[in-house]
Amino acid sequence: MVIEELKLPKEAREVFALWLISPLLELQLKPHHVPFKLTCQWNALLKKYTSEKEENILIDEPALIFQRNVYLPRAKEQLVDNPDIMRMLFYEAVYNIVESRYPCEEIHYDMLAGLQALVEFGAFDSQMHNSEFYSDHVKQFYPDHLRRKKLYQYIPGLRPKTTVEKRLMSRHGSTSLQYGDLINDNTIQRKYLEFCWTLPYYGSAFFHGQIERRHTKGRKLVELIGDSDLDVLVAVNRDGVFVINENTVAVLLGLTYQELSWEFAESKCAKNNPNCMPCLFLKFEVVDEQQTVSKLFQIFSKEAIMVDALIQSCVDMLEAESQETGGGDAVDGKTAENTKQAFFSRLTSMDDTHMCNKMDKLCLTTFNAEGECIDNR
Repeated sequence: MVIEELKLPKEAREVFALWLISPLLELQLKPHHVPFKLTCQWNALLKKYTSEKEENILIDEPALIFQRNVYLPRAKEQLVDNPDIMRMLFYEAVYNIVESRYPCEEIHYDMLAGLQALVEFGAFDSQMHNSEFYSDHVKQFYPDHLRRKKLYQYIPGLRPKTTVEKRLMSRHGSTSLQYGDLINDNTIQRKYLEFCWTLPYYGSAFFHGQIERRHTKGRKLVELIGDSDLDVLVAVNRDGVFVINENTVAVLLGLTYQELSWEFAESKCAKNNPNCMPCLFLKFEVVDEQQTVSKLFQIFSKEAIMVDALIQSCVDMLEAESQETGGGDAVDGKTAENTKQAFFSRLTSMDDTHMCNKMDKLCLTTFNAEGECIDNR
């Protein structure tokens, strides 16, 4: 019905799905789900899958959203040429960039802002498009962590070399000059998406969680002030699982399905103790001091059971597709190795400040080949 109302082609059925989304919870609906029934059950779902206070649950209302299907293969999306579908994918990508869900380097945020400005404002006009013009719009182009003032900016007399508004103005001008007036919105939108397709966590479903901070000399002081856990976003797509620091918008860990094993766990006391959250364990191998060891990473989340279910669905789907194409086992075969190489080429193709694994920042338990715990920090 939505596809007919929006006059989209049939291929949109595979590209998009219905979601129920609120600030507290996001659910992709299955074909048999009835949105009205789930909306009526929303408070119960929030109590089950979030740690929110009762007053926040009572005022939370979901919106029915038509957005990208988390199971859509990236390769299939890249073949889409319908302008209406591309426009919808473009604006969803913009949302995820601006909402800090797709970590990037600053230079890439600037590049994307320039492309978006060309779509939103047209060709750059120096008479109209000055820094004051952009000050009212900058929130639409840059995530909050880039717009926040740095500590030194609160010191009288110290100012940044350039503001976000001036960066946006500069990028709008250079992008307009690069593509000229002949380029149309669809081409620019595709350019934006082409960059986003290189991000390993593109097209993910997002879940809220917490992780323990790594044991350091200052850890006890942190615990005393009541901030021993770190809020993270857990992003899951067809490629793998990613853990993103919500405050710094940096990738802490990214793993393909071929290199991880996982386990959902819930304490018996969890139902009676709201502070006892279910968790997801991620286990993976690394080479440490010339020996292969296993690392165990724990994520606490009321949504852990949904993360577990989505990971299982993605793995099952990849294995089924691999069997259909005669590619062998999706986890152990050559197809898996090719997928892994493509994944890491995306993960390491950019600067390493925000994009690469930061295991030195994580609280990990290390096991040797005999299964003995040799480190826990």
